[in-house]
Amino acid sequence: HLRKIYFWMFLQSLSYIKKDFNLLKSLGANSCRISIERSKIEPRVGQNNNNEIRHYYNVINELFANIIEPILT
Repeated sequence: HLRKIYFWMFLQSLSYIKKDFNLLKSLGANSCRISIERSKIEPRVGQNNNNEIRHYYNVINELFANIIEPILT
C-alpha cells in the first residue's frame, strides 16, 4: 500500500534533494512521483544531455537511499 503525500518540490541541487527526501521520509511517505522531462535529457533528437541524465540518476538513487519508491511519469 502506497501512502500518498502531495509534496511539491523543485529539484535543483543534490543538497536540497537530500533535505526534501529526508522530510518526505519523516512524514511517513514511502513513494514519490517524479517526472522525467524528455526535452531536458534529449534537447535535440539523438543528442543526450549527460548532466541531466546524471541528475535524474542521483534523484532516483537518493529516493532509494531513503527507502522511498520512485514513481516515474
